Amino acid sequence: MPLRSHDMDFHGSERRWLPWLGKTGKLAMRWSCLLNAGQTAQVEKTFNGLARSRVELLEN
Repeated sequence: MPLRSHDMDFHGSERRWLPWLGKTGKLAMRWSCLLNAGQTAQVEKTFNGLARSRVELLEN
């Protein structure tokens, strides 16, 4: 299964509203991306599984 996370990159206008500092700021998000760079496939697989489970629960 190819990774789709590369297709979901923020564009310039979407990136501008993020603050520089804080728990969800640009610096914190960048640091998180650097620390978790090797886990991208596993994280994406986990989130896809969660999303699939939610869809199944909503459909039933």
